Amino acid sequence: MDAPLRLRLSVTGSSLTGAPFSASDWPLLRELFADPRSARWLARDPASIDPQAHARRVAERFAECWASDGFGPYLLRLGPRPIGYAGLRRSRLDSQLETEALWAILPDHQGAGRATAAMRAVINHYNADETNAPRVASWTLPENAASLRVMQKLGFAYERDAIWAGLRHVVYRLDDAKASAA
Repeated sequence: MDAPLRLRLSVTGSSLTGAPFSASDWPLLRELFADPRSARWLARDPASIDPQAHARRVAERFAECWASDGFGPYLLRLGPRPIGYAGLRRSRLDSQLETEALWAILPDHQGAGRATAAMRAVINHYNADETNAPRVASWTLPENAASLRVMQKLGFAYERDAIWAGLRHVVYRLDDAKASAA
């Protein structure tokens, strides 16, 4: 993979930036896991987790993506404020290694196209060199309408249902032709 992209985007008149996620970025994840509006999509049983401990574990895994694969989630900032993450990581789904597109935006910052814009920049960056471009999938719970909209706006198409973290998810795939147009 190419060197990490430093995201600089203008989304709905505001400046959105992104940098590779590090283990020290865990406070954003704690905020996501502590808010029931976002935790319901990010944890199998949100009421049973300790948001701080879980956030630290996930932040370490996100940082490890960069160390092992050369790509991973980006911490997204609106001005100085962390508001979410977006990027790619390797994940096992149905015992197959996939390149997963993933994102989460704090609930008060959703609905302004930020996740879509950030993921479009990430996908375009990694598809610039077609010889190294990963085949990208994304999955979510079937009732997560916001994430399904992001997938569809990016050109992902439904592929199948699968079990992830013990729950039924819908799997969408970005085909090669649509990836170059994202």
